[in-house]
Amino acid sequence: MARHANPNIQLERIRLICQFLTKGGGTKADMLEFVNEEMTANGYAPVKYRTIEYDLEKLTSGEFEHAKMHLPKSKLGKLFRYKTSGKFYTWAEKTEIPIFDDLDEDERLTLPFLFGILRQYEGLPAIQKILDTLDEKYRITPETYESSTAFFVQRPVMEKKNVEVKVIQLVLQIIGHIQRGEMIEFHYAWVGNLDEGMNTYSIHRIAPMQVRLYEHYYYLTGINIEKNRIVNYRIDQIKRLKIDVAYNTEDEIETFERKKLEKKYRLDQHFKHVLGVWNHHQSDVLHRVTIEFRDWAASYAKPLQFHPSQRLVRMDVEAKTLTITLDLLLFPEIVNDKKVHERSPELAFLLGRFRECVRIVKMEQI
Repeated sequence: MARHANPNIQLERIRLICQFLTKGGGTKADMLEFVNEEMTANGYAPVKYRTIEYDLEKLTSGEFEHAKMHLPKSKLGKLFRYKTSGKFYTWAEKTEIPIFDDLDEDERLTLPFLFGILRQYEGLPAIQKILDTLDEKYRITPETYESSTAFFVQRPVMEKKNVEVKVIQLVLQIIGHIQRGEMIEFHYAWVGNLDEGMNTYSIHRIAPMQVRLYEHYYYLTGINIEKNRIVNYRIDQIKRLKIDVAYNTEDEIETFERKKLEKKYRLDQHFKHVLGVWNHHQSDVLHRVTIEFRDWAASYAKPLQFHPSQRLVRMDVEAKTLTITLDLLLFPEIVNDKKVHERSPELAFLLGRFRECVRIVKMEQI
């Protein structure tokens, strides 16, 4: 029968029966009319009395999706009880009422936000499956889908959309290797070469440790065990977006212990004083950089934390200025009055968007 072919439809009918009983109940004819009106309004075919009787049996058995479905069958069958008085159906006096895994009105208002985020990656089978599951589980209406146009995620995208999907697929593959502690190898091109036809690829063999999303690009942080150092790669620069698991001399997958490597290379401290993903050398020096924003830039920067080390120095409402400090690693100062973009490319990239409305007040070694 159709009710067995699609258990989600039966669950929807059970939900409606519970609504009917909670509103005060009524005769079986009233119940059937209520359920059919709601179901047909959502595009489902009406049912007959026998189907409602099956649904009532399912309700009292407790064997359907609800908040307490994890309990054993012996307890499930005692949770939800209804009674009849003459031909009138109501909840029994000492019964629980099913709590369905549903969204209230305020929670549903977050769905356009959720769809806006997920639809950036709907080309991925797993993301499409999540969207389909949301549709089935939370009874997403066409109006809700239409309301997703009320929220937009505006960001640069790769010129070829299928490339971005492939990059994300590769990110997921890398995360799998990280979780399994598997060494990987791949061919990589230097990011500074604009002409792809001129790229020279070299082979890299690393222990993958982290994937970072920074300024619209995905970066792989790993450890080159042979060279005894932490390395970074922009994932879209990996040749053919393809990586392979590495094998040892005995033709076995080469593995590593992630926690031991994290501790040995102090990975938790490596990016502590870095704005993004820059791989600073040991000779780089920690500085406290004092930055002043003014006018529109001050208003823009006021609610933002650009880095965990950020501290507010002063805010001058009349002068329309905001002054903060950041504790960052900088290249060694070889020449006096070296410009900031020569000592911290990522800091220069951050401040460049504010043009004449930002200035570095001072840089002090700490």
